[in-house]
Amino acid sequence: MDKEFKLLIEGIDISENNIYFSGPIESDFLSLIRPRFLYLIKVNSIKKEINLYLDSTGGDLMGILSAKSFFKTLEQKYQTKVNIIVEGRCYSAALLLLLVATGRRKATSGTLFMFHEVISKLGDEPREIMEKEIEKILNNFRVFEKKVSIFNKNKVFASDNFFFDAKDAKQFKIIDEILD
Repeated sequence: MDKEFKLLIEGIDISENNIYFSGPIESDFLSLIRPRFLYLIKVNSIKKEINLYLDSTGGDLMGILSAKSFFKTLEQKYQTKVNIIVEGRCYSAALLLLLVATGRRKATSGTLFMFHEVISKLGDEPREIMEKEIEKILNNFRVFEKKVSIFNKNKVFASDNFFFDAKDAKQFKIIDEILD
């Protein structure tokens, strides 16, 4: 099997500096994408942006927080920004991942966004820590406070699911651009 074809199967497109990921963003997410990012940095050292194409129905908070730290490390250590392009679905944890991108945030016109109550299986104390981290992420996107019940003045956790499309996401400044 040709090496370039094998890399495409593994979710890497070297010529375009793209990484493709479809699935939940869970605690093993970073172990799945880290080697792909580091490989692209090694083979394309002159390119300072990597595109992460994402289609996800959500995941867990540990996956998001570890990815957030990793994206910051890439930016600081390698001067590489992570652009996230959402295709298809961007639900809850995936939406939080989109918000921690260090580069541009884009979505295809047919992308469906959703945010719901943040669920923690870790007990009350870790939940409070997670709540503070999520609040930090959402603070730059006050639309959540103004438009929906996702984010209110007293707590991050809410009870309603909230769906919206790419046009709304751009209006809410969650994404920078809609791709056709």
